[in-house]
Amino acid sequence: MKILCVDDNKQGRYLLETILRKNGYEVISAENGKKALEMLEKESVDMIISDILMPEMDGYTLLSICKRDERLRKIPFIFYTATYTSKEDEELGMKLGADLYIRKPIELDEFMNKIRQVVRDFSEKKLVPRTTIIESIESLQMLYNKVLIDKLDKKITELEQVRWRYNLLFEHIEDFVYWLDKDGYFTSVNPQVKRLGYAPEEVVGRHYSEFITPESLVVAKEHFERAKEGKSLFDEYTVEFVCKDGSKLLFNLWVYTIFEENKFVGRFGIARDITRIRDTERKLKGSEFRYQILFENIPVGIFYYNKDLILTEINERFAQILHSTKEKLLGLDLNKLKDQRVLPAIKSVLKGKQGEYTGYYEATTSDVVIYAEMKCAPVYDENNNIIGGVGLVHDITAQHDAEERLIESLKRNQKFLEGTVDALASAVEKRDPYTAGHQKRVASLASTIARELSLGEDTIQCLNIAGILHDIGKIYVPAEILSKPARLTQAEYDIVKEHPKIGFEILKPIQFPWPIAEIILQHHERIDGSGYPYGLRLDNIILEARILAVADVVEAMMTHRPYRPAWDVEVALREIISNRGILYDSDAVDACVRLFRDKGFKF
Repeated sequence: MKILCVDDNKQGRYLLETILRKNGYEVISAENGKKALEMLEKESVDMIISDILMPEMDGYTLLSICKRDERLRKIPFIFYTATYTSKEDEELGMKLGADLYIRKPIELDEFMNKIRQVVRDFSEKKLVPRTTIIESIESLQMLYNKVLIDKLDKKITELEQVRWRYNLLFEHIEDFVYWLDKDGYFTSVNPQVKRLGYAPEEVVGRHYSEFITPESLVVAKEHFERAKEGKSLFDEYTVEFVCKDGSKLLFNLWVYTIFEENKFVGRFGIARDITRIRDTERKLKGSEFRYQILFENIPVGIFYYNKDLILTEINERFAQILHSTKEKLLGLDLNKLKDQRVLPAIKSVLKGKQGEYTGYYEATTSDVVIYAEMKCAPVYDENNNIIGGVGLVHDITAQHDAEERLIESLKRNQKFLEGTVDALASAVEKRDPYTAGHQKRVASLASTIARELSLGEDTIQCLNIAGILHDIGKIYVPAEILSKPARLTQAEYDIVKEHPKIGFEILKPIQFPWPIAEIILQHHERIDGSGYPYGLRLDNIILEARILAVADVVEAMMTHRPYRPAWDVEVALREIISNRGILYDSDAVDACVRLFRDKGFKF
């Protein structure tokens, strides 16, 4: 069975390939959705396992395209993601037609059991490939935009937390973790290397062959050379290490090959001590030593306090975060903190609960104000009695400030977009003084109709922009036609009717987060197909264009023109009511009538 794996993360992709091949599957891979489609044109596969967040083409788009392709739609499609893990993310994936949604992290055995189950279900025809319930790429983009916006605020925090978790794991994991460069020299090792009697600085820069027995060297060298030649992405084998004191320890190795731009750059290994005879005393001392290294070097502030809320122990990082010293902080009564906002979280542990606080904190022993994340938990004695608490403090001031800057940047970009749109609209109105303000009034009515229909802020904002720009195509219509103080000839009217197409061509290259160009192209289409430029009918006219059409007609009738005076609002309303469901969208007409008659809308 051939499986296509799609993931932009090289290490994750290679690991997935290795796992699947180890379980008897033939595997090919691609780094994004675009590459995957190119590969699917040339090769046939039996299953697709894809990440979601990828450059050039993401997993959602890849799935949507596959489900619309007659040849690809029957291929089982599985999402395997560590980023899109919310219920809403899964619902979108399943709406698109995914057959299974797997969140990372997951145990390898559980992962393979799920894959095998899907294979069995499809082979026994208990399942058939699901179909998408999302009608168009535009609908997908609207749903996907919401997902992206929801994740934007969390992304920086998640990245910082990933880095924090990695550092914590690297320092605290019980196994010996190391990195080798392309020639086999240690570039990084975690504190567990002391099991061999060495400090990290004694190992970094030296060759792996210096630390293993001659017999093990033969095995290790063979695996390293195979990896260097690209023949092995993952190895598991045992070697005997020679400790600094000459004693020997047996380790089981899990070793991964690292490539950058298809070039071998080294190997990453996890070594687990499987020596059966251990010196208990040495083991206890080693554990204490590891704890001290972790306690003093972990990039998170740690503090202990007793039941009286007196600080009894802190690490150096905790003092650094508060711009203070251990001498000033040890013995501090937490009841007397200058900033009492953190106190409820600290006290909650005395009731057997965990406490959390995220926000600004003003230090007691210094003048510093930080933005921090704090978590507290109870500390128990051997009889399971609470004797105090332990807290972790992570200084996220820089991250918080970056998020604030990002928000300000987004606001500036929004203002820039609005200013650009206003400038484009103004260019049209200066050529047609009789319709000055028309586009903004249409935008106001269209967005208000959308709000009356409870369509959501995204659609409301979309219609506001589309309304302001809907006549941008008239910039190519001669000014003498636009301002003619009489009815247009058929030839002149035919020229004017080109403005939706021209507007579409002008705006098509601009990557709006909404289908602005398509809305403008369709805003003169009518439900019964009598509109222009293409004579589209109801099902083929997007909702925003149908709403914009109603707003455009009502505003035009209520505004003075060179060849006629402005019409009364009731005349305009009777026009759209009489053509409700014929020329104009019924819901949009009803909402518009309610706005003027019941809610007092005015331009």
